[in-house]
Amino acid sequence: MNEFFSSELKKYQTLIEREINSFFMKKEKEFSLHSIESKKLVSDMNEFTLRPGKRIRPILVLMGFKALKGKVDSKVIKAACALELLQSYLLIHDDVMDESPTRRGKTAFHKIYEHKMKKNKFIKASRFGESNAIIAGDLMHSLAVEILLECGMEKELLFKAVKKLIEINKLTAVGQQLDLLLESKKDFTKKDVLKVQEYKTAKYTIEGPLQLGAILAGADETQLKQLSDYAVPIGIAFQIHDDILGVFGSKETGKSSSSDLTEGKKTLLILKALEKGNLKQKNALNAVLGNKEATENQLNEARKAILESKSLDYSVNLAFTLSMDSINALNKTSFNEEVKRFLNEMNSFLVSRST
Repeated sequence: MNEFFSSELKKYQTLIEREINSFFMKKEKEFSLHSIESKKLVSDMNEFTLRPGKRIRPILVLMGFKALKGKVDSKVIKAACALELLQSYLLIHDDVMDESPTRRGKTAFHKIYEHKMKKNKFIKASRFGESNAIIAGDLMHSLAVEILLECGMEKELLFKAVKKLIEINKLTAVGQQLDLLLESKKDFTKKDVLKVQEYKTAKYTIEGPLQLGAILAGADETQLKQLSDYAVPIGIAFQIHDDILGVFGSKETGKSSSSDLTEGKKTLLILKALEKGNLKQKNALNAVLGNKEATENQLNEARKAILESKSLDYSVNLAFTLSMDSINALNKTSFNEEVKRFLNEMNSFLVSRST
């Protein structure tokens, strides 16, 4: 990771995490007036949110603001935290949908509450855990709106920012539904895959946060479009690279190298291998896709099929092309130079990282 990008990331991570913890401490006091259980729920939400993470979404809110204003202040730092709370809300619900037992190296939120009721004979523990996770996610969404509204910005800007936050959430929900539908399809296209990547990753992770920060800085439509021209290509490139790691990762990288295959995830990497591969290669892939019992030998044969069909080359080249489109779009703008440097170095990191 580039030294400038890394140092900026750490600096803003500290500011964001401090603000989130301060906000949740206030919420714990507020919810203690309702019940001890409500206070504990909020405390668990704080712990979940502050688990180790890059905080890239709230930091991009800061970058969107700084792109126009040249610096950040305490108000926009507080506003940016809305994106991390939104992320927690989505992750908590996502883990319920995916039946994931862990998140960020620790117990998933619904599993925390399931474990609390393991010995209770009056309630189904798994159902209790999922129900509490849904409640926590819903509450987290409300708190995301609340922290944004309380940041102290001008009312007119806040109104636009809240509308953007709602739009981010709506488009992410659409992307999630499209992803679920994609899982149910036997035949799928490049258009199907890229649309999911645009809605679930590009718009949610990069475009939305950058634009929200810019809106708080008073951006016009031209400036918002310029941010979009940077964000969407790199967002899709990031997801393509992530899908590559999902097949060719290793224990050292921290990215599973089998889950995407055994879960039957519909990615560009898989699509092109099935399109370009010969019968033997297609059979090798079909033998592991969605097969939780696939052996390591079968998985290696599937990876070999992806390599020999040139699908990996195709995906790497497309990610690189999109990354360059993103850089070129950004370099044409008159945004703050430090922000442009940060975003260009982030671009490089997102499509070259090993974790």
